[in-house]
Amino acid sequence: DQLIRRAAAVISGVFGGQAYRIGGDEFVLICPWIEKKEFEEKVAKILQGMQQGKISVSIGRVWREDRVDIGDMLKEADRLMYMEKEDYHRKNSDSRR
Repeated sequence: DQLIRRAAAVISGVFGGQAYRIGGDEFVLICPWIEKKEFEEKVAKILQGMQQGKISVSIGRVWREDRVDIGDMLKEADRLMYMEKEDYHRKNSDSRR
């Protein structure tokens, strides 16, 4: 629970009230009025804050300029997050050999 609170503090410190915990250790950020550059900068700040707090995270991020179905975007972000997790575990298991 303490780790989730620390992660939430980093996320909300960067994105404020646009962050929502959707279950367990998963959060979603919905930012309909943000430009891509600002979005990427804020994601980088989250990653930096997590690293400084020694919090391991996987992030699936999706930014679209045009209107897209929010459900489709959430599915894409979820897919990307799991790909990042798999890559992390594969790299760590390879380094242990």
